[in-house]
Amino acid sequence: MPAIERSDKNGVATLTMNRPGRLNALGDETFAAMATIFDEIARDESIAAVIITGAGEAFCSGRDIDELRCEDPGDQFRWFLRQQHDQMDHLEALEKPTIAAINGVCVGGGLELAICCDIRIMARSATVAYPENRIGLIPASGAVSRMQNIIGPAWTKEMVLTGDHFSADQAREMGLVTRVADDGELLDKAQALGETFNAKSKAALGLAKVAIDLCANTDVTSGRIIERLGQSLLIHEPDHLEGMASFREKRPPVFER
Repeated sequence: MPAIERSDKNGVATLTMNRPGRLNALGDETFAAMATIFDEIARDESIAAVIITGAGEAFCSGRDIDELRCEDPGDQFRWFLRQQHDQMDHLEALEKPTIAAINGVCVGGGLELAICCDIRIMARSATVAYPENRIGLIPASGAVSRMQNIIGPAWTKEMVLTGDHFSADQAREMGLVTRVADDGELLDKAQALGETFNAKSKAALGLAKVAIDLCANTDVTSGRIIERLGQSLLIHEPDHLEGMASFREKRPPVFER
């Protein structure tokens, strides 16, 4: 049974973490599968958007603690952590819109995986948490660094320090998710959103992601330079010329990719 199952429909690739017996805990096989699948999707021009979700009753319960390698010396353990960080960074860097469809339990490394996605939709009954302090650790795959760019330091501290579970409505209130769906409609909502990107310029979507992520970690002046560089690349793209022509001719655009 593959650790991640991929299914494609109408230009949307759905990646389902497939270890339901362990609440889709992130094991070595999962990260190995990510390395292959993310590379495939980055090169697949038929795919306009990506959905990540979990099989069964959970999105993801975090890192599989049976594979945590606590006995490794510090330098070896840091190398081990870097391997999973690399895959999360690759997900964040995909130049295609990514959607986390959060079902059921989403904690620890599972939530850190979800925040690598561009858009998060949460099932009404789902919960999110960072419970690592219960085993004397911190969430160390983005909760400390990436999370505060999304919800700010105050909410990040609330989640990391308390370890409490937060509901879908609370997650939307803090800005962690932007949409909440009834449980039975979660994947349909994510699929419908993903399909909307088929009609948009993939070149523009990809560069928009790059610019937004870079600007989140730089000063305002550098951000303006990044915006200008991005626009100077897109202005000569066939997609821009087609977009302008379709606007003038009052018809839907037909982009190359």
